[in-house]
Amino acid sequence: MTQLPVLPDDEVRRQARALGDPTRHRLFRLVLDASDPIDVVTLTAALGLHHNAVRQHLAKLCAAGLVEETTDAPRGRGRPRLLYQATPGLDGRWGTPDHYVGLATLLADAVSTGTTPRQTGQRAGRAAATAAARGVDGVAVIAAEADRLGFDPSVRRKGRKAEVVLGHCPYHAVAAADPGVVCQLHLGLAEGIAAAVGDVRVVRLVTADPRRAGCRIVLERRPDAP
Repeated sequence: MTQLPVLPDDEVRRQARALGDPTRHRLFRLVLDASDPIDVVTLTAALGLHHNAVRQHLAKLCAAGLVEETTDAPRGRGRPRLLYQATPGLDGRWGTPDHYVGLATLLADAVSTGTTPRQTGQRAGRAAATAAARGVDGVAVIAAEADRLGFDPSVRRKGRKAEVVLGHCPYHAVAAADPGVVCQLHLGLAEGIAAAVGDVRVVRLVTADPRRAGCRIVLERRPDAP
Protein backbone atom coordinates (compact mmCIF):
# COMPACT_ATOMS: atom_id res chain seq x y z
CA MET A 1 0.00 0.00 0.00
CA THR A 2 1.44 3.42 -0.99
CA GLN A 3 1.92 5.74 1.95
CA LEU A 4 1.17 9.44 1.75
CA PRO A 5 4.07 11.85 2.26
CA VAL A 6 4.68 12.43 5.97
CA LEU A 7 4.33 15.99 7.18
CA PRO A 8 6.54 17.26 9.99
CA ASP A 9 4.87 16.89 13.40
CA ASP A 10 4.78 20.65 14.01
CA GLU A 11 3.03 21.21 10.68
CA VAL A 12 0.44 18.53 11.45
CA ARG A 13 -0.22 20.10 14.87
CA ARG A 14 -0.52 23.58 13.34
CA GLN A 15 -3.02 22.35 10.76
CA ALA A 16 -4.98 20.39 13.35
CA ARG A 17 -5.23 23.46 15.59
CA ALA A 18 -6.40 25.58 12.66
CA LEU A 19 -9.13 23.07 11.83
CA GLY A 20 -10.11 22.60 15.48
CA ASP A 21 -12.32 25.68 15.30
CA PRO A 22 -15.72 24.60 13.86
CA THR A 23 -16.20 27.79 11.83
CA ARG A 24 -12.72 27.55 10.39
CA HIS A 25 -13.24 23.88 9.55
CA ARG A 26 -16.46 24.74 7.71
CA LEU A 27 -14.66 27.54 5.88
CA PHE A 28 -11.90 25.13 4.83
CA ARG A 29 -14.51 22.71 3.48
CA LEU A 30 -16.13 25.50 1.46
CA VAL A 31 -12.77 26.37 -0.09
CA LEU A 32 -11.96 22.71 -0.69
CA ASP A 33 -15.30 21.85 -2.29
CA ALA A 34 -15.36 24.88 -4.61
CA SER A 35 -14.73 23.96 -8.25
CA ASP A 36 -12.62 27.12 -8.72
CA PRO A 37 -10.73 29.52 -6.44
CA ILE A 38 -13.32 31.30 -4.31
CA ASP A 39 -13.51 34.89 -3.04
CA VAL A 40 -14.34 36.42 0.35
CA VAL A 41 -17.75 37.70 -0.80
CA THR A 42 -18.89 34.19 -1.70
CA LEU A 43 -17.51 32.71 1.52
CA THR A 44 -19.09 35.46 3.61
CA ALA A 45 -22.51 34.82 2.08
CA ALA A 46 -22.20 31.08 2.65
CA LEU A 47 -21.16 31.42 6.30
CA GLY A 48 -23.34 34.37 7.25
CA LEU A 49 -20.44 36.08 9.02
CA HIS A 50 -18.91 39.54 8.77
CA HIS A 51 -16.28 39.66 6.04
CA ASN A 52 -13.60 40.72 8.55
CA ALA A 53 -14.18 37.54 10.56
CA VAL A 54 -13.93 35.47 7.39
CA ARG A 55 -10.66 37.19 6.47
CA GLN A 56 -9.22 36.44 9.91
CA HIS A 57 -10.13 32.76 9.62
CA LEU A 58 -8.67 32.62 6.11
CA ALA A 59 -5.43 34.18 7.38
CA LYS A 60 -5.08 31.40 9.95
CA LEU A 61 -5.80 28.72 7.34
CA CYS A 62 -3.17 30.26 5.07
CA ALA A 63 -0.64 30.44 7.92
CA ALA A 64 -1.24 26.74 8.64
CA GLY A 65 -0.53 25.83 5.01
CA LEU A 66 -4.07 24.63 4.36
CA VAL A 67 -5.25 27.40 2.02
CA GLU A 68 -3.49 29.48 -0.62
CA GLU A 69 -4.29 33.11 -1.42
CA THR A 70 -3.98 34.32 -5.00
CA THR A 71 -4.97 37.51 -6.82
CA ASP A 72 -7.56 37.53 -9.59
CA ALA A 73 -6.88 39.26 -12.89
CA PRO A 74 -7.67 43.02 -12.78
CA ARG A 75 -11.22 43.92 -13.83
CA GLY A 76 -11.66 47.65 -14.25
CA ARG A 77 -11.13 50.01 -11.36
CA GLY A 78 -10.38 48.96 -7.82
CA ARG A 79 -8.22 46.26 -6.36
CA PRO A 80 -8.28 42.79 -7.92
CA ARG A 81 -10.16 40.20 -5.90
CA LEU A 82 -8.32 37.90 -3.54
CA LEU A 83 -9.08 34.25 -4.30
CA TYR A 84 -8.61 31.19 -2.10
CA GLN A 85 -8.01 27.54 -2.85
CA ALA A 86 -6.79 24.48 -0.94
CA THR A 87 -2.99 24.25 -0.86
CA PRO A 88 -1.67 21.74 -3.42
CA GLY A 89 0.10 18.79 -1.87
CA LEU A 90 -2.26 17.95 0.99
CA ASP A 91 -2.86 14.65 -0.84
CA GLY A 92 -5.69 13.02 1.06
CA ARG A 93 -5.18 14.79 4.39
CA TRP A 94 -7.99 16.60 6.20
CA GLY A 95 -10.55 15.35 3.70
CA THR A 96 -8.73 16.56 0.58
CA PRO A 97 -8.74 14.37 -2.55
CA ASP A 98 -6.31 11.45 -2.45
CA HIS A 99 -4.63 11.67 -5.84
CA TYR A 100 -3.06 8.25 -5.43
CA VAL A 101 -6.51 6.68 -5.82
CA GLY A 102 -6.76 8.14 -9.33
CA LEU A 103 -3.24 6.98 -10.17
CA ALA A 104 -3.97 3.46 -8.95
CA THR A 105 -7.16 3.35 -11.02
CA LEU A 106 -5.32 4.29 -14.20
CA LEU A 107 -2.51 1.81 -13.54
CA ALA A 108 -5.03 -0.95 -12.85
CA ASP A 109 -6.66 -0.11 -16.19
CA ALA A 110 -3.27 -0.43 -17.92
CA VAL A 111 -2.74 -3.87 -16.40
CA SER A 112 -6.24 -5.12 -17.22
CA THR A 113 -6.16 -3.90 -20.83
CA GLY A 114 -2.52 -4.75 -21.53
CA THR A 115 -1.74 -1.22 -22.67
CA THR A 116 1.32 0.84 -21.77
CA PRO A 117 1.03 3.64 -19.18
CA ARG A 118 1.38 6.18 -22.00
CA GLN A 119 -1.44 4.61 -24.01
CA THR A 120 -3.61 4.46 -20.89
CA GLY A 121 -2.92 8.15 -20.26
CA GLN A 122 -3.82 9.01 -23.86
CA ARG A 123 -7.18 7.28 -23.51
CA ALA A 124 -7.86 9.01 -20.19
CA GLY A 125 -6.85 12.35 -21.70
CA ARG A 126 -9.28 11.99 -24.58
CA ALA A 127 -12.03 11.15 -22.08
CA ALA A 128 -11.13 14.15 -19.91
CA ALA A 129 -11.42 16.46 -22.91
CA THR A 130 -14.80 15.19 -24.13
CA ALA A 131 -16.57 18.14 -22.51
CA ALA A 132 -14.30 20.60 -24.34
CA ALA A 133 -15.42 21.39 -27.87
CA ARG A 134 -12.86 21.52 -30.64
CA GLY A 135 -11.52 25.01 -31.17
CA VAL A 136 -11.05 25.87 -27.49
CA ASP A 137 -7.59 26.59 -26.09
CA GLY A 138 -5.88 23.22 -25.71
CA VAL A 139 -3.14 24.67 -23.52
CA ALA A 140 -5.76 25.90 -21.06
CA VAL A 141 -7.55 22.52 -21.05
CA ILE A 142 -4.29 20.67 -20.30
CA ALA A 143 -3.46 23.16 -17.54
CA ALA A 144 -6.95 22.83 -16.05
CA GLU A 145 -6.68 19.04 -15.93
CA ALA A 146 -3.21 19.30 -14.36
CA ASP A 147 -4.66 21.64 -11.76
CA ARG A 148 -7.52 19.23 -11.03
CA LEU A 149 -4.99 16.45 -10.46
CA GLY A 150 -3.00 18.57 -8.01
CA PHE A 151 0.03 19.55 -10.10
CA ASP A 152 -0.32 23.29 -9.34
CA PRO A 153 0.45 24.28 -12.96
CA SER A 154 1.45 27.60 -14.46
CA VAL A 155 1.49 28.46 -18.17
CA ARG A 156 4.23 30.16 -20.16
CA ARG A 157 3.45 31.25 -23.71
CA LYS A 158 5.69 32.54 -26.46
CA GLY A 159 4.21 32.90 -29.91
CA ARG A 160 2.85 29.54 -31.07
CA LYS A 161 4.69 27.65 -28.35
CA ALA A 162 3.71 27.18 -24.70
CA GLU A 163 4.82 25.31 -21.61
CA VAL A 164 2.71 24.00 -18.77
CA VAL A 165 5.04 24.03 -15.76
CA LEU A 166 4.06 21.65 -12.97
CA GLY A 167 4.70 23.32 -9.62
CA HIS A 168 3.93 20.24 -7.52
CA CYS A 169 4.00 16.48 -8.10
CA PRO A 170 1.17 14.83 -6.12
CA TYR A 171 2.72 11.45 -6.94
CA HIS A 172 6.32 12.25 -6.04
CA ALA A 173 6.73 9.24 -3.74
CA VAL A 174 5.96 6.86 -6.64
CA ALA A 175 7.44 8.99 -9.43
CA ALA A 176 10.83 9.09 -7.69
CA ALA A 177 10.88 5.29 -7.63
CA ASP A 178 9.46 4.64 -11.11
CA PRO A 179 9.32 7.77 -13.31
CA GLY A 180 9.08 5.60 -16.41
CA VAL A 181 5.56 4.62 -15.41
CA VAL A 182 4.19 7.71 -13.67
CA CYS A 183 5.68 10.30 -16.02
CA GLN A 184 4.75 8.36 -19.15
CA LEU A 185 1.17 8.04 -17.95
CA HIS A 186 0.86 11.81 -17.51
CA LEU A 187 2.64 12.51 -20.79
CA GLY A 188 -0.02 10.35 -22.43
CA LEU A 189 -2.73 12.23 -20.56
CA ALA A 190 -1.55 15.54 -22.05
CA GLU A 191 -1.26 13.94 -25.50
CA GLY A 192 -4.81 12.59 -25.27
CA ILE A 193 -6.21 16.00 -24.34
CA ALA A 194 -4.24 17.67 -27.14
CA ALA A 195 -5.52 15.16 -29.69
CA ALA A 196 -9.14 15.59 -28.54
CA VAL A 197 -9.07 19.40 -28.54
CA GLY A 198 -7.11 19.55 -31.78
CA ASP A 199 -5.32 22.91 -31.73
CA VAL A 200 -2.01 21.93 -30.09
CA ARG A 201 0.38 19.02 -30.01
CA VAL A 202 2.67 17.84 -27.22
CA VAL A 203 6.30 18.24 -28.24
CA ARG A 204 7.83 16.59 -25.19
CA LEU A 205 7.76 16.26 -21.42
CA VAL A 206 10.84 17.68 -19.71
CA THR A 207 11.14 15.89 -16.37
CA ALA A 208 12.67 17.11 -13.13
CA ASP A 209 13.18 15.72 -9.63
CA PRO A 210 9.56 14.94 -8.60
CA ARG A 211 10.31 15.88 -5.00
CA ARG A 212 11.13 19.41 -6.14
CA ALA A 213 8.71 19.48 -9.10
CA GLY A 214 9.22 21.74 -12.12
CA CYS A 215 8.44 19.25 -14.90
CA ARG A 216 7.41 20.99 -18.13
CA ILE A 217 4.92 19.92 -20.80
CA VAL A 218 6.15 21.60 -23.98
CA LEU A 219 3.40 22.36 -26.50
CA GLU A 220 3.04 24.05 -29.86
CA ARG A 221 0.05 25.08 -31.91
CA ARG A 222 -0.65 22.95 -34.96
CA PRO A 223 0.06 24.61 -38.32
CA ASP A 224 -3.63 24.54 -39.26
CA ALA A 225 -4.77 26.06 -35.94
CA PRO A 226 -5.73 29.76 -35.98
